Amino acid sequence: MAPQNEQRVKIPATVYPGVFDREYQVAIDLEGKEVYLLVSEDFVTFDETPTEAGVPGFLKVDVVELSADKAVIALPGEVQGGTSRATADRTLLQVA
Repeated sequence: MAPQNEQRVKIPATVYPGVFDREYQVAIDLEGKEVYLLVSEDFVTFDETPTEAGVPGFLKVDVVELSADKAVIALPGEVQGGTSRATADRTLLQVA
């Protein structure tokens, strides 16, 4: 099923431990730029327990707007040095 506007989707991420319980640091690659966020456990999925080296996982985001090949997404949590909305390649989106 293809993502739709105003839908929750997930994108690939590297997940690290956070400072507090139930918090994680997440790194995502958006158009060649690595973006870091601090998010609650409600917004990440992973199979291995996150370590300081990071583990593969997914970040749950909301689709704001879709075009043929791009998507504007709303990022959860606290974005480090950036904005709460970003543009991502549409091929990264997976229905959550």
